[in-house]
Amino acid sequence: MVNSDSTIPTETKIKAYGSLAETNKAWGTIITHAGELERAGFLTPVQSERFRLIAQECQADMNYCITNSFCTRETGEAGHYGKLRIALEERLNPPEQPNPERKTEPGASE
Repeated sequence: MVNSDSTIPTETKIKAYGSLAETNKAWGTIITHAGELERAGFLTPVQSERFRLIAQECQADMNYCITNSFCTRETGEAGHYGKLRIALEERLNPPEQPNPERKTEPGASE
């Protein structure tokens, strides 16, 4: 769920990144077990290779979609929080205002 200020709660991010990691582990498990089933004689080498390639293709496609979404959202958040940080720094360090009572003649040293 996205907050009204277009940021993603930290807990949601943790779950999303964790789910991506777990999904990648699962793809690895599929690939490993296709090899095990081949060695046990339940799949031919060609079948095992085909399933491995299908799994790797799906893994790459899924990672591409998910990481693009992460990138879009994280870039948006970086901009959002960057603007907030800049506003805070401007409040903490306001630019000096010229003092209208202080007149400096051209060429005069301070």
